[in-house]
Amino acid sequence: LFDLVFALPPHQRQWVDEMLLANQDSALLKRNILRDSLDFYHKTGSMGGVLHDWGYTASARISLFTDGVQDERALLPLFGAFGEWLVDGVAE
Repeated sequence: LFDLVFALPPHQRQWVDEMLLANQDSALLKRNILRDSLDFYHKTGSMGGVLHDWGYTASARISLFTDGVQDERALLPLFGAFGEWLVDGVAE
C-alpha cells in the first residue's frame, strides 16, 4: 500500500495525502498523541475481530493490524503506546 501511494504522480499524491490527513479518527494510533501535534496520514478501520490503523508521517511508515480480537478495549493501550513510539521515532 505504501509503495502505491508513494509511486503516485505529485498531484495525485497530494490529493491522497489530504484525504488521509483529514481522517479525524484518533481512537487507535493517535489516542495518546496531543491533538494537532503530528501530521499522520492514516486510515483506521474495524470489522468483527479486526482493528487496523496504517499510515505514514514525514519520517515513518506504520501499520498495525489485529485479527481475532475478543476484547477491543484491551488492545487500545497497545495502539496508544505504538502511536507514541511513532512520534518518538522508535517504531519504523
